[in-house]
This record gives sequence, C-alpha cells and structure tokens, in this order.
Amino acid sequence: MFADDTKINISSNGKTNDELQERINADLENVHQWLLANKFTLNKDKTEYMIIGSRQRISNLVTDPKIELVNQSLNGFTNQKR
Repeated sequence: MFADDTKINISSNGKTNDELQERINADLENVHQWLLANKFTLNKDKTEYMIIGSRQRISNLVTDPKIELVNQSLNGFTNQKR
C-alpha cells in the first residue's frame, strides 16, 4: 500500500530554534507511530524538510535544525523569500 506525500507545517511565532526543532521532531514521531499502527511505512531516505522564510529570518538561524526520525537525520534545505 502507498500513501500520498504528506507535509507538516510549523510556524515560528516567537519560538526559539530549539523549541521548533523539538516540536518538529515530536510531530514526526507522532506521524511515524500513526503510520506503524495503520500498517504503513515511511521511507526515511526520501523524507526531507524545508525551511521557508525571509532572508532576514533565515539568517537569524544559528545552525540548521537537527530533524530526526527513528535516530536518522533527515536532509533539508532552505528556501529564502525575497
């Protein structure tokens, strides 16, 4: 069985980078557990994240977030709005 692509949106609204990273990882784990309970699998090799924001907001990121799923770091990239 296959499922369509899925996305999780997180808004930064006053949250620190660490809080955002924690929230994203918790949401990913919840999705992963739901998939397991419903006999679906998630291809971690194809799972990626993207950060979208203005140049100013993205430049405020000290480091890229460490987004993980089942102890495997996910690949990501940044998309800067002009």
